[in-house]
Amino acid sequence: MSDFNRLEDSEADYLDRYSITADNYCFESSILKDVINSFYRCFVLNEMSKNILHLGSRDGIIAKNLLEADESVSATLIDESESKMNKAKERLKGYNKNNYINAELKEIINGNILEEKFSFIVSSLTINHLTDNQKEDFFSTLYSHLDRNGFFLKIEIMPVPSDSILESYEQLIEQIEQDEINYSDKCLPSYKSGIERYRKLNEVTFKTLYNRLDTLKEIGFRNTSCFYKFGNIAVYSGKK
Repeated sequence: MSDFNRLEDSEADYLDRYSITADNYCFESSILKDVINSFYRCFVLNEMSKNILHLGSRDGIIAKNLLEADESVSATLIDESESKMNKAKERLKGYNKNNYINAELKEIINGNILEEKFSFIVSSLTINHLTDNQKEDFFSTLYSHLDRNGFFLKIEIMPVPSDSILESYEQLIEQIEQDEINYSDKCLPSYKSGIERYRKLNEVTFKTLYNRLDTLKEIGFRNTSCFYKFGNIAVYSGKK
């Protein structure tokens, strides 16, 4: 298996355990949910059309949070894992306006999956294994499927741009361990493994958060901004 594939697989597992779909919530996953919900309430809730898309939906925890905030939402969930999609269907039973699609990232980039447009797109898909051109194609595809004035929100484990920043992240985790600030035993090892992965794959050239925002601007997104960042986890967005 290539380093790119190893990164893709391990990052998906990392997001499951650490920040997106864990049922045993730790400090970080709770904050991420609050950030997403706050973003939705501030920018999307009062829109006439509330058709949302979640890419990399895993077991549906983010979609459920949004549906609980606004039952008028129509949600489309896309994930490549059939087992995770089944869990999402179980979690979201009772919400009858949802659409569930099993698809791989390349199918989305190639334009073979999406047909309608959305007022809000959330993505927790892994994209660090893609080339720069593929990343641009991914963002461009999502841009084309947004309603005018629609919002795109990306949850991403960001590249570590330098050894000095990597070391600062490690020191941060060591301090958290010492202070025992609301982290379960499962959360910290997962976070550490996410940082260490980028050290081991340092031969791969990654774009930083600033480059991501610049790419969104070049595609046509407005009001691009990072709404939350802790260590190498970031939530950033743009408006069509």
